Amino acid sequence: MLFKPDQPLCYRKRRWQGSVRPGDIVMYRFPLPAFDGEPARPSFPCPCVIHDVTAHSGIHLITLICGTTGLKEQGPNLILVASPQALILAGLTTPTRFDGSIRLTVSSHNQGFEAAANGSPIIGRLAGIERDKFRNMRSRIQAGIDAAAQAQAMRRLRP
Repeated sequence: MLFKPDQPLCYRKRRWQGSVRPGDIVMYRFPLPAFDGEPARPSFPCPCVIHDVTAHSGIHLITLICGTTGLKEQGPNLILVASPQALILAGLTTPTRFDGSIRLTVSSHNQGFEAAANGSPIIGRLAGIERDKFRNMRSRIQAGIDAAAQAQAMRRLRP
């Protein structure tokens, strides 16, 4: 897509928002929790995989799963990106784990997205085995969300 020189810079920087989809890897300043007695630490850009993209009342919402290099355990909601080919496709430089139990939903206009020189925070995409594991994890998480919504609806129907 070509951009005319008279287009505002803010429009050119936000073009990624229309193309983001589940499985994309973005850089986002994921908030860090405060520990016992310590103040909240400043966030820093870290790789996050896009879990879901939805729209509510005209606002595009993106659900992120934070990536970390320090997580050692394994489980059904963890995806490890470690093979050289997977790292290149994901835009990562070190093996990274994505923990599906730690999710955050933000607006696509949130200032936490860290744009690269091309104006987009998208650095890569899950592929191969990692993409398949992500799809399975995403299905499990969505099934849990659906079950919780159904249970809540049933409780509302009870007299």
